[in-house]
Amino acid sequence: MSLKAGMIGLIKIDISLLSLFTEGVSVYVEDVHFIMGPNTKYMSKSGDFNEDVNAFYDTRDQTTNILRMQSKVKNELLRE
Repeated sequence: MSLKAGMIGLIKIDISLLSLFTEGVSVYVEDVHFIMGPNTKYMSKSGDFNEDVNAFYDTRDQTTNILRMQSKVKNELLRE
């Protein structure tokens, strides 16, 4: 997973010019939202697909199809 976008609802920074070098800065952050998405490093390529659907794809077990494709793509990247 990788970060795609983020949003901060409220940010408040307390700082005084008189005490800038003697005291710390206070930062208050509220209502933070992150949008995560798939890592594009492991995307499928044209060579990952076979014209013969029955050679690789099982219409009854989608989970196995996903795991097989993920494994196949990672193995191709390791060979490069």
